[in-house]
Amino acid sequence: DGMDELQAPGNVVLFIPLGGFLRVAGISRPKTMLLAMAFSIAIEMVQFFLIQGRSASTGDVILNTTGALVGQP
Repeated sequence: DGMDELQAPGNVVLFIPLGGFLRVAGISRPKTMLLAMAFSIAIEMVQFFLIQGRSASTGDVILNTTGALVGQP
């Protein structure tokens, strides 16, 4: 399915600006990783508990966190 092929890179790209913002704010890479991971987990929990038919994905958390780290060179 074409949507699945776009989902992984989309999850990475979506969090790149967060990493850039945290870099400008002077946040270290380890803290960026933890903040991005926490934010992503919160998103996944909202999807799991509040959006019918959605499931939480550890893969999404990993990809989102990776995106934030890419955004913070």
